[in-house]
Amino acid sequence: MKVSSYPLGTTFGGVSVSVTQGATTVAALPVYVSAGQINAVMPSNAPLGIAAVKVTFNGQASGVAPVRIVASSPGIFTIAGTGSGPGVVQNNQTDGTVPVNSTQLAAAPNGIITLYGTGLGPISTADNVAPPAGNLPVSVLYSGRLAVPVWTRSY
Repeated sequence: MKVSSYPLGTTFGGVSVSVTQGATTVAALPVYVSAGQINAVMPSNAPLGIAAVKVTFNGQASGVAPVRIVASSPGIFTIAGTGSGPGVVQNNQTDGTVPVNSTQLAAAPNGIITLYGTGLGPISTADNVAPPAGNLPVSVLYSGRLAVPVWTRSY
């Protein structure tokens, strides 16, 4: 089950996620929940360092699991959803289509591609509303050349 509108809540599908470091506890914002997976937005005010994550489903809490929270750690989503293998990269074609990049359909020279990623760091607006578009302090190298990124955040 995936969130379909804003604002995001601290509970979705009966699932809530708390992040605790010392005396500080913040609520992560679930955006996708299933029997085998939970995706949540780490709040921008989460304390950096080692923290404990706890999931609660319909009032029943899990044990805690350690997590390291860092200011940013960019990563590209992968087609298999495992974190390895081909990335989710779309080729923006002149006919308006945006197929996923592959060995059979590579990006054209000087073409526009769309990367789907995560981990770009905190934002200056509320975490539960539609994120702002804008330039972020991230550089992309493609074939050894600096690409011109225009970033849009979305969940």
